[in-house]
Amino acid sequence: MKLRSWFAAILALGIPILGCAQVQVDIQLDQHRFLRDERLPVNVRVTNRSGRPLKIGQTPDWLSFSVETKEGKVVSAIRDIEAGGQFQLDPADSVSKAIDITEGFDLSQPGTYRVSAAAKFGEIEFVGMSASVLFEIVRGTQLWEEVCGAPETNGAPRWVRYSLLHANHTRPLQLYARIADEADAGWARVFSIGNTVSFATPEKIIDPVSRLHVLFQSSPRGFDYVRITPRGALEEKRVYEILGSSRPRLKMNEEGQVVVVGGVLLSPTNSARAAVSAPTTTNALARPKP
Repeated sequence: MKLRSWFAAILALGIPILGCAQVQVDIQLDQHRFLRDERLPVNVRVTNRSGRPLKIGQTPDWLSFSVETKEGKVVSAIRDIEAGGQFQLDPADSVSKAIDITEGFDLSQPGTYRVSAAAKFGEIEFVGMSASVLFEIVRGTQLWEEVCGAPETNGAPRWVRYSLLHANHTRPLQLYARIADEADAGWARVFSIGNTVSFATPEKIIDPVSRLHVLFQSSPRGFDYVRITPRGALEEKRVYEILGSSRPRLKMNEEGQVVVVGGVLLSPTNSARAAVSAPTTTNALARPKP
């Protein structure tokens, strides 16, 4: 059921909505601008001020969200978001959860939106509602794009659209990878692959098994290398530095393998940036092409 309809039904039945004096629901965003198809985690904090223990998660929809444009147009949910978990929240205690709302809402259109959350406590027939928070969806600056066929187990090729983008709203500047179905109307994954400098162009090669290899300058002397699969998994990340007059560059050898030549490889013990962090954005949405 849509959140607004759900609230209308609650009010019609005379079920009270809790104020912050009894159950306090707060939401927070770690950032307020996101690229299209980027993961959008909303941090929800529920504090029990009722003076009695409360059971959390008795129904799958105990935590719900409402999203609308800045102008007040409601964004319809495309699927339910389940916060999960069943436990008891003691008096004066709090619980926090980070929920990716792109799992339930199509936020592919650039613009300004507001989001709010509601926590339902069935045993006492109360609902706690948060204040709304504004956020913005932006396109970013596209640096490169290419479509390639990716092999599938059933033998039919899957066409994948790789893109590299700058997120101009971040400081320092970040380089993002976007992997989507070729039609750009369904599955998509977007994530940051690292900090970058504005004066250098990333090198990129798609290998014979359709993996994307990217080498980009991350500092005056540093370069980051990443390898990404057609399913949007970050398989590997390494860090290089310029050594004398030798700078890292990307090359495909005679065996069809993509390698980094030149410069010097920094081990993980020499640079924390060499640690691989797996992306967590998956937006398998059936949506029209913007």
